[in-house]
Amino acid sequence: MLRSARDELQLTDERKDRVELLEAVSQRLLDRRRRRVLSGQDCVVATELLTAAEETGRDFDCVDLVRSVVGEDEESFEQYMDVARVVRRRLGQVGEWDCRIEEPLPGDIQELHMPAVKGALGALIPARLHERFDDAAAKQKLPKDVPRGGSYLRFDGWRVSVYEEESLARGRLDLGMLEFFLKLLEQCSSQMRLGVSVGSRTLGKLVGTSTSLDDFCRVVSRWRECWNPDEVKRRDVLLLPVPTVDVPAPRDWVFVAVRARDGRSSLGQAKQLEVKVYDRMVRKMLSDRIARFVQALFRDGAVSLDPVVVQEDLPECRVATQRSACVLGLIAANVQEHAGQTFPDRGSPTFVPDFLLILRAVFAKLRTEAAAKALTDMKEYVVGEEARKLLSMFGEVPCLRSTLTTQQSAGAMRDFKDAEAVVLKAATWNICGGQKSAQAPQSWLLADQANEVVQEVLRWDADVVSLQEVLSDEPIERLLHRYNPVSYTHLTLPTIYSV
Repeated sequence: MLRSARDELQLTDERKDRVELLEAVSQRLLDRRRRRVLSGQDCVVATELLTAAEETGRDFDCVDLVRSVVGEDEESFEQYMDVARVVRRRLGQVGEWDCRIEEPLPGDIQELHMPAVKGALGALIPARLHERFDDAAAKQKLPKDVPRGGSYLRFDGWRVSVYEEESLARGRLDLGMLEFFLKLLEQCSSQMRLGVSVGSRTLGKLVGTSTSLDDFCRVVSRWRECWNPDEVKRRDVLLLPVPTVDVPAPRDWVFVAVRARDGRSSLGQAKQLEVKVYDRMVRKMLSDRIARFVQALFRDGAVSLDPVVVQEDLPECRVATQRSACVLGLIAANVQEHAGQTFPDRGSPTFVPDFLLILRAVFAKLRTEAAAKALTDMKEYVVGEEARKLLSMFGEVPCLRSTLTTQQSAGAMRDFKDAEAVVLKAATWNICGGQKSAQAPQSWLLADQANEVVQEVLRWDADVVSLQEVLSDEPIERLLHRYNPVSYTHLTLPTIYSV
């Protein structure tokens, strides 16, 4: 900028002052010069020179005047001349002496104030956050499923927003959170030395969507983080979440568990692999294709026979957007099984919604610990006994009711138990049948709503359930194995179910 200004002004005599001003301003902006109050001794020298100049009528920076003041002392003469020069420069800048000077900034501290300089100029503000765009930003509408907020939780370098907890509360497991929990389970397995390897979502996607073995092997050979063959071959089991389609938000997932066919060898020493594929539609061609690509992962090991493919069914999951959570639940249950811990019933109709509650509780635990211990990466926290405790949380379905119970109510409950009293549990719910919530995503169907109602009612496990604003007076078939319909009243009164 300074060079451009010089070129424009062409250093003509009448513009010389302008160039000097630009040079002074640029040096200040670049933090190469500083303005400071003159030290006490130098202020005394400046005052002495100015007084002598006023008395003699000569310039204060005249050599003869300075010599007459200091005598023959050469060291003092140099000091007085230096002060006279800075005073002359200051008078040329402001017109009067104010005991302040401008001088070059020492090289060892030149960079210290640059962030402040850039901040004053607005250079630290991203262009899209400039205040002139405030009105446009206020009008922008974000999708309902986009978490708000700027705080993040990291695990092994993988970063997710802490506001993803809102998505879990709405019954959605996004791909970022899926990868976060996969890394968490892998860390728990490694710390507890369970012999179980939990594969990444990226590896599962390649296994589920590849069409060429050569391309598959070439891609895997270039990986440094998503696939560690030496480490996996020392394990006994490999667990993989596998999406079957290559789309940004896949809804068709299968779970793959790989182990040695003899049940004793590690994956690197196994001569034959057993590939168990959990698929809701039990597709044989898909399972065989996945098994071929899985075997290619161990092509450098002892495998010499074709893999044995075992097909299993996934737990019931009627909401397509929750199938990734269903697969993650199976992975967590398998890791807990190898650790000898209890895990949720995979055959329960509420397995998926219960597991989403578990994920939310685990994430809240990690978020709290990260804030309390000021951790930059939660992998530092999940070690030793903490890894075992966190893994055990995947087997405990949290209660929706607040745990902040007063001592009086807790004592009353103990009295009930001592008296062997039977507590009747009742629940009532206005389900707004046939009406779609304004917060529901565009893909949300009435069938999704009906399925959620059934799963939530079964999860409550109440003795009496009252549903309001139902669509029909016909009983809900999927509740009949647990509840008996008692009464139906049109318009004003609810439908009541009872055990």
